[in-house]
Amino acid sequence: MTLAEFPEIEVVIVNEIGGLPAAIASATKPWLLLVDPCRGYGPAHLKAMTDAVAKFDDVDLLVGQRQRAVPGWLRLLDVGKRAASRVLLGAAPAPRTAWLGGRGALRRFLYRQGFGVRLPDLESGLILAKRSVFAQLALQARGPFVWTEILAKANHLGKMIAEVPIADPGGEGSGSTFRDAVSVFRTPTFHWPPRQFS
Repeated sequence: MTLAEFPEIEVVIVNEIGGLPAAIASATKPWLLLVDPCRGYGPAHLKAMTDAVAKFDDVDLLVGQRQRAVPGWLRLLDVGKRAASRVLLGAAPAPRTAWLGGRGALRRFLYRQGFGVRLPDLESGLILAKRSVFAQLALQARGPFVWTEILAKANHLGKMIAEVPIADPGGEGSGSTFRDAVSVFRTPTFHWPPRQFS
């Protein structure tokens, strides 16, 4: 499936996570748009991602960041956190732009801290990436953790990653699981082909 107005982008619908490496290997376009169909993304979301390619020169991956309203109580907590950071550290973190809900918040926090990928929405299920990036990645996950795995390994390899704000479609993907993450990082392979170390 391709977008007619963007001939250099090939859309890969990720129905079967285990079949993702084969789908990537058979792709012919220089850019791949990976889409989780369970999230409910439509043409407007895909257009937002493809339009963002022109805005970023040296980016390797673009990640959709779902936008949801931040509740008032959380905005108040953030004001206190930013004030404390400004006083104690001399710098305040950027204000929160979205709140994806309490379900999975701890998991997303641990993934961000553990893998060093400072993106608020690692599991959006919408990634636009250069096909050449996947030539270097060894995807091991066979479940929904693959979205986080792509970003964590690309970050480890020094790839430039940018966020694209998108309207939240409201669909729920299956969510990443710790069991899937543990199975990948028992014997991690960060490069493809695997490097031989002596």
